[in-house]
Amino acid sequence: SAAEGGVPVVSVAPGVLDTRMQEQIRATRAAQFPAREKFLQLHALGALTPPTEVAAQVVERLLKRPVPSGLRWDVRDPFPPA
Repeated sequence: SAAEGGVPVVSVAPGVLDTRMQEQIRATRAAQFPAREKFLQLHALGALTPPTEVAAQVVERLLKRPVPSGLRWDVRDPFPPA
């Protein structure tokens, strides 16, 4: 455990990020990538998060207070209370 000198571990679920891979998925034919429509819709709705935004959220939270080891944090949800 972190209290015993170990390293705390936190799982961060960033959601679907707006990356070059997303661009490639949207440019792929549906026959090559059957889930393509889902990602087209997310893009059209503005539901893709820039990676820099997620990184800024993670850094901000880590600087505010210690994060309990073993936490799973979905950045789209409010950060758990201390």
